[in-house]
Amino acid sequence: MHYKNKREAHEGEPVVGRNSSGKTFAGVIHSIELFSDTYVCAVAIPVPGGVIHEGCISVGELYHAEDALKAVDSLPAENPTPLVGIPVENTTPPPSEPPPAGTF
Repeated sequence: MHYKNKREAHEGEPVVGRNSSGKTFAGVIHSIELFSDTYVCAVAIPVPGGVIHEGCISVGELYHAEDALKAVDSLPAENPTPLVGIPVENTTPPPSEPPPAGTF
């Protein structure tokens, strides 16, 4: 059982991947099982207030988090390629005064 880049996969390792709807996630593998001829795993994904358990993800479609970070670090600093699917935190500061009544 190996990740997409052929690194051997183990339970308890941090991973990065996309779920069935194409959304990028980061989590930790908590179980790996052979299903037919493919290894699938369940991943614990930390979210505010708890953990989501995403199941039946092909191990071969995931990357170890260290390998994903190395790939991001190798992007050119002067013109980085946007990472599709990774949400960007809104850094716009909140308004200092509330809007007038009746406006949205």
